[in-house]
Amino acid sequence: MKWLLVCLAAFASGIWAADSWPLSTDDTATVVAVEHGRPVLKRLGVPGGRSNWLPSGAPEILPPAVGSQGRSAPTNWKFQGGSLDSPGGKLTLRFTNADPALELLSIWRASPGRGPVEHWLTIANKSGGPVTLSQQESLVLSG
Repeated sequence: MKWLLVCLAAFASGIWAADSWPLSTDDTATVVAVEHGRPVLKRLGVPGGRSNWLPSGAPEILPPAVGSQGRSAPTNWKFQGGSLDSPGGKLTLRFTNADPALELLSIWRASPGRGPVEHWLTIANKSGGPVTLSQQESLVLSG
């Protein structure tokens, strides 16, 4: 019942929206959202606590360009939806880019027990031709 009340309070306060998902381990609580077409870490704190170490959120920078056909091609990532596997604590956010055809998955995992909330990206080349990615920075937390 306590978890339901926390969920309802968070939704009412605007921390959670339609494209927003809570993930937590025994010692880390987060809320991941999609705003303006990109993932944003909206909350980082301790479970059951009211503090948020990221009051302004931390947007994830998706690759702004890729190398394709000998040129730099800007990307235009479109959010295609998110799915949360509650028992496994795994959130998958799916994005696509039309030209070149790419699929990006932003994956967040909060395994049961103590530990961090993990994050990684996968990018699948659906274009049929070679695509080059430059080095990508990790999620940068500021604020």
